[in-house]
Amino acid sequence: MRVLAVPALFLMTSLSFPPGAAAASRTISIDPMTGTANWQLGGHRVNYVLGASTLTASTEQVRADATASLKLAYDFNEKRRTYISAYWQGDAIPGRCRAVSFWLFGDGSQRPLSLAIEDAAERWCRREIGPIDWDGWKCVTVTIADGDGWRPLRRRGENPQPLEHPVRLRQIMVGKRAEAPPEGAVYLHDLSAEIEARPMDFVTARLSTGRPANLFYRGDEGVLEVALTNRSAETVSSGLTVVFEDFRGRRTPGDVVAVALEPGESTTIRVGLPTDRLGAFTALVALDRVGEPRFWRQRYAVSEAGADAAFS
Repeated sequence: MRVLAVPALFLMTSLSFPPGAAAASRTISIDPMTGTANWQLGGHRVNYVLGASTLTASTEQVRADATASLKLAYDFNEKRRTYISAYWQGDAIPGRCRAVSFWLFGDGSQRPLSLAIEDAAERWCRREIGPIDWDGWKCVTVTIADGDGWRPLRRRGENPQPLEHPVRLRQIMVGKRAEAPPEGAVYLHDLSAEIEARPMDFVTARLSTGRPANLFYRGDEGVLEVALTNRSAETVSSGLTVVFEDFRGRRTPGDVVAVALEPGESTTIRVGLPTDRLGAFTALVALDRVGEPRFWRQRYAVSEAGADAAFS
C-alpha cells in the first residue's frame, strides 16, 4: 500500500477526459432475489416502525428452476404510511443502464408499483410503473437510459441535472391504496439489467476513512483507503486520481497513481487526505483508461478538537 502526499496549492475547476471506445451491449444478472444478503426492508416509517411488514426469502411462490424468491409482506394498517419497499444495498449497475427487469408475483391489489434509483452524483429519482393489476408471475421491465420518465427528488432551489451513470437501483416500492386490503404480499425474483459497458465499468471501489462519521480534527493524519476490485474478464490498467472539493466547490488535485488489475484481482490504495483546513469536503476518486472514467465520492469533515469553530 502507498500513502500519497497531497499538494494543496493548485486549484482545478473541472474533471474532463477524452471520449473512449464504444461500449458493448449486454444483459447481466444483478441479483437472483432468492435471499436477503443485499436487501433490507424499507418504506415510510411512522413512529419509527413499518408495522408488521417484512422482507424474507420464501419458497411460497417460486418460478420454474428457482429455489426461492423474495417475499415483500406489506402492512398499511397505519393510514399515514405511503409505501413499503425492498431496499437494495448492493453495487451500482455497471456502465450505462438502458433498463432493469425483474419478475413480480402480483396479488391483484391494484396497489401502485414504483422504483427509485440513485445516480453517480448521489441524486435520487423515482418512477411510477402502474398498478399491480395481475395475479401470478409477470416480468416488469423499466427503461432508465437518459432518465426520461423519472422524477428527480430535488432539494429546494436545486436546478435540474442530467442523470449520471452508473446508477444504483434503490427501492422497489408498493404503495398505499385506500380501497385495497391493508395487508398482503408480493414476491420478487431475478433482477437483471440491460447495459452498455466497458471493462473499466466493472471495476468496483470501496472507500473508507476509518473514522466515525468520517470526522477528522485539524492536524490529524488523514487517510482514505480505496479498495479496488476488477470484476471484468480483461486486465484494466489506469491512473487513479483524487481531487479534494471543499464546501465552496473549490478543488485541489492530489497525485496520480498507476493501477493495473488482472481479472478478479483486488488491491487497496491509501491516499492522504488534507486536514489543515476546517470544513466539509468531498474526495472525488477517478480511474481513467483512455477516456473510460469511473468516479466515486467520499465525504468527510475537519473540525477543531474540543471546540465549535467556524469553517476556515
